[in-house]
Formats: sequence, C-alpha cells, structure tokens
Amino acid sequence: MILELRDICSGYLEGVDVIRNIDLQLPEGSATGILGLNGAGKTTLCQAIMNMNPYRSGVLCFERLNVSELNTEQLSRLGISMFLSGGNTFQELTVWENLLIATGGGSTKEIDGIRSIFPVLSGSQSELKSKLADKLSGGERNQLAIAMCLLSSPKLLILDEPSAGLSPTAIKTTYKILEQIRGERGVTILLIEQSAELVREFCDQLCVIENGIINNLNN
Repeated sequence: MILELRDICSGYLEGVDVIRNIDLQLPEGSATGILGLNGAGKTTLCQAIMNMNPYRSGVLCFERLNVSELNTEQLSRLGISMFLSGGNTFQELTVWENLLIATGGGSTKEIDGIRSIFPVLSGSQSELKSKLADKLSGGERNQLAIAMCLLSSPKLLILDEPSAGLSPTAIKTTYKILEQIRGERGVTILLIEQSAELVREFCDQLCVIENGIINNLNN
C-alpha cells in the first residue's frame, strides 16, 4: 500500500470532528474514488492527509513510513501532491511563470516533458510566457493546476473535485489527462468527486463518505 490511514479524526473547531475514525488503504498505482455530498467531509479528509488541516488522532503511513508528524511541505517532498478544487494557480502570473514556480527552481526540461499531456500548454514557449493565468477558462486553469502538481513528480496525486464547474467537454478533457498521467507515469490517484458516474468509470475502488464516516467500500 502506498498510503494507509488508520483511525483518522480531524476538524476545524476544537472538539468538533468533521471526519471520524477514517480507515483507508490505497494500493500503489491504483485510482481510488471518494464520493459524498457537500459537507460530508471529502475536502477535510484531503486536507488532513496533507496536514493542511491537522488531524487530532490516528496514524498516516506513506510507503510504509509513519508520516503523521510531517508538515505539508515535507509530505510534498516525499511525493504527495494535491489539486485544490477550482485550480490553485497564481492568477497574476503568466502560464510559464506558474510552471516555473512549480518546478521549484528545476530545469525547464521538466516542463517540456509534460507539455504534450496538456492542451493548454501546447502553444509556443513565447505564447505561454505572454498568457496570463487569469485569462484562462475554468478547464484550462484546472489543466494548469494539474500540470503544476505533476511537476513535483508525485507518487500520489490527490484531486479535490477536478470536474467542479466545468463544461462536459472540459470534464472529458480533464479525465483524458488523468488517464494519461496514471497510465504513462504510474501515479496513484485519490479522486474526490460528487459525480458517481465519473468515479465509477475512472477508479478501481470506490468509497462513500457520509457525515464524516466512510460507510461503504466497493472493490
């Protein structure tokens, strides 16, 4: 298992757990989907895994190592990356500048290595250097955000509702990209969605979270 959660509890207010007693295992190279309504605890679970919202109890293991005490940056360096709902990009910067930030000072060869996966990056380098991120459509912004996640060379990619607010065409493009990332790079994926159809088509295993508790698991 690349990721194991054991009895994880987390919340935003002292003494109030949004997620409770979460047990979850992600096989390496798999795609696991978590379905749930708004407020069910999906995003809280993602943030707890990344220690963006610290969990109060439980154990988190990544590649068989107990990483419960590591902060978000340390988890990222180990190989966990997260896409935030809506696409987390620097809107005042160009597409190219966003990509450079994501490399962490690495070579632009890393950017060239992923450009073929993302239609939004198909233009010339000069075009990407002149196009501001705030001029992108919602689907293009999501592509850029996923590309930035990929530039950290993740072993595990967590996606919080990548289809939210997108047109059917943009959703289809997004999932084609995710299939390519998984197939060509072997990245393990944890997918948070509200659409059961999307999750069933893409994922190997399906969890349903309700009122902060995972109450169903289909393999």
